[in-house]
Amino acid sequence: MDVNYCIYHKINTDFWSDTKEFVRDEFEFVATLYGDFTLDDAYRLTNSIDGYWGDNKECHMMKERCRSTSVGDVIMKVVRFSREDGREYHAVDRCGFSLIPEK
Repeated sequence: MDVNYCIYHKINTDFWSDTKEFVRDEFEFVATLYGDFTLDDAYRLTNSIDGYWGDNKECHMMKERCRSTSVGDVIMKVVRFSREDGREYHAVDRCGFSLIPEK
């Protein structure tokens, strides 16, 4: 089983409102993380804590510079099996994550 995470930042965000569904046109694809990570790891690795998060070797940036992952953004977990793929969309909440549908 191979897992990676795709990080989507909400384009028009107030950094407070919950995201109830993933509407691709409302988000910008900013990075991919490959490896054996948890959602918490993906969130931590895409935040600038001790330095700019784009410098983390685990992060493969889709654009030159961007903000840290925040409330309202979406982390898509992609699990690759031998014959099928599984995708889960997780909205970043004020505390933890919520599994949300894709519209």
